[in-house]
Amino acid sequence: MESCETRLRRIEDHLAINHLISRYGPLADSGEAELAASLWEPSGVYGIDLGAFDGHAGIVGFLQSPLAVGLRESGSSHVLAPAEVVIEGDRAVATNYSLTIEHAEGQFRVFRSVAARREFARTTDGEWLVRRRLNQALKGSARARELLAAADDSTSFEYREPA
Repeated sequence: MESCETRLRRIEDHLAINHLISRYGPLADSGEAELAASLWEPSGVYGIDLGAFDGHAGIVGFLQSPLAVGLRESGSSHVLAPAEVVIEGDRAVATNYSLTIEHAEGQFRVFRSVAARREFARTTDGEWLVRRRLNQALKGSARARELLAAADDSTSFEYREPA
């Protein structure tokens, strides 16, 4: 039987990871690119089917790109579904759905729907940071289905360019 301390730590870890996931959308939508990038390790990767963005500078650059700025200025919102989180010691993975809603021509519509997987590492001071976020647009690709099917698999899920 698990000790209360072990169970409490597991619950705290799940809450911390879900907090990191939920912070991204409001930071990205408000233009806080530096704060959004700080959710990652300094050498972290944001790999999406639009490209791979390395380190804080790469992530900030993506969040300040014409695409991101245009969405933000039109009234976009990132909506994240609850995540399936698997923790093994000082590393974890979380898989969920992420929608980007845009406001265009007086209407709100889904601009993008993706399967998202984040790999986390616990820092020496006990905080969790994103090591890598992998997104795949949900447009019938085998890659997106593969990512979702691995939701309870904590092994590394290497990013590769879509076929």
